[in-house]
Amino acid sequence: MRPMLKVIFATIGLLFFLSIAGVAQIIPGSFDVDTFNQLATRAENVVEVGRASTESLEKLRADLVVHRTDALASQKMRTGRVAAIERQVTALGEAPTEGQTEVEEIALRRAELALQLDDVRAPLAIEKEAYLRASGLINEIDKTIRERKASAMLNLNRSPLDPTIWPLAVASIKHRVSQIADKARVHSSNKVVVKLRKQNGLGILFLVVSGLFFMVPAVYWIGRNLAATENKQLSVIDNIKRLSFSFGVFIVPMLGLALLLAAVDLADVFSVRGELLLQSIPMMGVSVFGANWLARNLPERNILNNDEADTFARLISGGRRVILALGVVMALGYLLIGLSNGANWSDDVMSVLRFPLIILLGAGLFFGGHKIKKFRDLLNLEDRDKNIPERMATIFMWACYIAGAGGVVLSIFGYSNAAATLVFAMVQTLALTGAAFIIYAIFVRFFSNFSNLNIAPDQKDEDRPSGGIYKMGLAFALFCISIPILAIIWGARITDISDMWFQMNRGVSMGDTRISISDFLIFLLVFFIGYTITKLLQTVLRTMVFPSTRIESGAQNALVTGFGYVGVFFAGLVAVTTAGLDLSGLAIVAGALSVGIGFGLQTIVSNFVSGIILLIERPVKIGDWVEIGAYMGTVRKISVRSTSIETFDGADVIVPNSDLIAGTVTNYTHGNIRGRLKVPIGVAYGTDTDLVKEVLLSIADEHPMILKNPKPAVMFIGFGADSMDFQLRGILRDVNYVVRAASDINFEIVKQFKVNGIEIPFAQRDVMIKNPEDFFPKVAKPARKPRAKTRPKPKT
Repeated sequence: MRPMLKVIFATIGLLFFLSIAGVAQIIPGSFDVDTFNQLATRAENVVEVGRASTESLEKLRADLVVHRTDALASQKMRTGRVAAIERQVTALGEAPTEGQTEVEEIALRRAELALQLDDVRAPLAIEKEAYLRASGLINEIDKTIRERKASAMLNLNRSPLDPTIWPLAVASIKHRVSQIADKARVHSSNKVVVKLRKQNGLGILFLVVSGLFFMVPAVYWIGRNLAATENKQLSVIDNIKRLSFSFGVFIVPMLGLALLLAAVDLADVFSVRGELLLQSIPMMGVSVFGANWLARNLPERNILNNDEADTFARLISGGRRVILALGVVMALGYLLIGLSNGANWSDDVMSVLRFPLIILLGAGLFFGGHKIKKFRDLLNLEDRDKNIPERMATIFMWACYIAGAGGVVLSIFGYSNAAATLVFAMVQTLALTGAAFIIYAIFVRFFSNFSNLNIAPDQKDEDRPSGGIYKMGLAFALFCISIPILAIIWGARITDISDMWFQMNRGVSMGDTRISISDFLIFLLVFFIGYTITKLLQTVLRTMVFPSTRIESGAQNALVTGFGYVGVFFAGLVAVTTAGLDLSGLAIVAGALSVGIGFGLQTIVSNFVSGIILLIERPVKIGDWVEIGAYMGTVRKISVRSTSIETFDGADVIVPNSDLIAGTVTNYTHGNIRGRLKVPIGVAYGTDTDLVKEVLLSIADEHPMILKNPKPAVMFIGFGADSMDFQLRGILRDVNYVVRAASDINFEIVKQFKVNGIEIPFAQRDVMIKNPEDFFPKVAKPARKPRAKTRPKPKT
């Protein structure tokens, strides 16, 4: 059973190490060759004998790591010096061949540089050898420690079902508790301790009251406010509050527990044995309060959007009970660790004491796997594609089943260490995975709310920004943080993680450029900051600056979009410069690739350039009514590659920008939104044309969308086959309402024509067939059969 306390402190230390590792690698240390040789010789003897304790090996390894880091830093410094001297030598020109001479000053300078080069290369070679020697010793020590851990993991003890060792286990734990209590009683009765306790009475009372306040009423208040904001649409400020409430469920009670532990420390209640027990209290709090945080942050509403709301509610309720139960059992496990520290219990005693915890954790994992199975079944009810969540649910389901059952079986057969590691590590893995998903969901909700500020007033919901880059960055950050924690949970040492980081931070050479993981992370961080600043400035421009100006909406969108492209470009440029990436060595390769890529991407480049032209010249803008080829609709989005047009049928047509620049585009609202309306109408022959004109003009004058100036007009188009054809023409205030206005006028024409007795004719045709016998030939009637003669019936 691996203490989770090591995981927490390991993570904090690892993050601190990673934050300063990049700086540490470029600051040259004072590498002492003699000291290193003495240390390396001692390490070789220790490794060869193989009797040193694991703690001694870890300390020896740490010293070797320090010297290896100093050797590498010194190598980098001297390598740079060698490169500088070689450039100086190159600047002097080629050395004279045999029989040739050169200027005396140049010859003297060349000789001086050669001596300097020898003086630098000699220690550089020694440092390279020292680096390799230290790395080899570190690998041997790591191998020894791993072998010992594997041996301890597979150590076979007596089965905890053996009743002969139960009395010993019970007696051991009773003796340990009585030891701690007796020592605490004796220590507390010390006169000096009592005097100090009286002096610190007010401080102790304040810490106790404050700790209890944070652990009970404050947690209740935070939980109530968190539940109240679950199913509401919140503003940015309210979302920040909800974010605080969510993490406050865990942080506030942990703060209260820290205050209580500070009160106990100030009161000086326990002796050394008691202090060993107190070291497990923080991890007990992490288990209980962490489980409570996970349970409270499970979704209240049915996130699957299907009709299984009741099933989902029962699933969440059961999941919360399982999480809380696992948290309590894990806390008992850390309490057992605290009691065992310094107790020198045998492996058989620990096997018996851990067996109930393994049983409970195994059962909890099995029930947890059953809940995950139900969740997977609910996923199958969805119409949308759920392959990834379904596969993840399946993996975790079987992992819970195997770990729960396997831990119990291993413990029964005496492999207590392996069983404890399996179940405890699996519970911690589930907790870490659940915490990562909840943190992701909380921040995604916040980012989504924040991203809604950076939208145009006329944008559709599906066109609004979804914060994709923030989601991707958050997922990447959580993944990078979770991987080393998972490695530590499943048995990796902090030194293994730090050594892996050290090797990654050495970087990869690409010509004269060396790119390391720290450079890559710095690049991502700076670019992310620049991208965020760009989005914030876009929001300010769109919501605060441009609304107070007279710039039209299309120009505002173009300026905001152009500002975004420029901001992203400069963010990338600053990120490359800050990370210290020298890309000049890749210029030749990039130039060679650009020729081939140019042919393959010429269409994309053409669309990109066309998109920039559209943003600058703005022949079309968002909201325009355009006709491109066979498509007519409203421009919804203009990007650097294509333009999205929504047709009047509701379909989205993606048009490459090059087609808008090179082809013919009809823009009905480019200069203004006015447009002409034409309504054709036919009347019967013999109708008073002046009356028709008067009625149509009165209809046009009464319609609110038709302008009075220029005045509407009625045109006598001509004489049709069935009617006299007229056309009502008028200028609309907004051409986007042309269909609705035409429909309104047609309804009114029918009504007014009926009132004024004006007939609207319809086509009527009379068909006369000249020779019907050719189409309908006569058919000869069949001859009648002669009727048979019947004899008269005789009279009776």
